Amino acid sequence: MQAAKEKLKDMSALKQAKADAKAEEKAEKEMAKTRVEVAKEVRKAKEAQAERDLHISKAEQKVDDQITKNCATEEQCNRDNDCSNEAQPPSAGVDSSSRTPGPAPTRYL
Repeated sequence: MQAAKEKLKDMSALKQAKADAKAEEKAEKEMAKTRVEVAKEVRKAKEAQAERDLHISKAEQKVDDQITKNCATEEQCNRDNDCSNEAQPPSAGVDSSSRTPGPAPTRYL
């Protein structure tokens, strides 16, 4: 009788150990799955940041090209005052719709 009770205890302990091992393995798999998902999100964020940087760079280049195109020399730029980055109010009696605005400041892009 004593041997049967010990055998049942051993079987119960073995069953509990298997259940614990299975639960631990399941938790490790979930953790690994979460790590993969986090890595994917980090990669996506880095790609999006690189894409934003590229767009900003392209926009700055277009602004620089437009400034160069509109103001061939700094003397002409200063004389015409079309390339100033500061907003100037329209003169009294001058139709503001006929004025051509200067390029957008790059700090806002």
